[in-house]
Amino acid sequence: EQREARHVVHRILAGARPDDDEPIDNPETWPRFATIWPHLGPSDARNCKEPETRRLLIDRVRYLWKRGDVRTA
Repeated sequence: EQREARHVVHRILAGARPDDDEPIDNPETWPRFATIWPHLGPSDARNCKEPETRRLLIDRVRYLWKRGDVRTA
């Protein structure tokens, strides 16, 4: 039941991702991402196999790298 609830959260988070091909390259999308990222850890997104959720994790790493926060990325 908990796993199912996590996947529902993952789908909601993925649905909130901006629609562009590579939205993380557009700084105008960063505020929207900032509302998504705090939920990735508590929802255990890193263990999700769904490509849309994995894409959010990749977006997060790319954002941190672009901001020069290589250590956190």
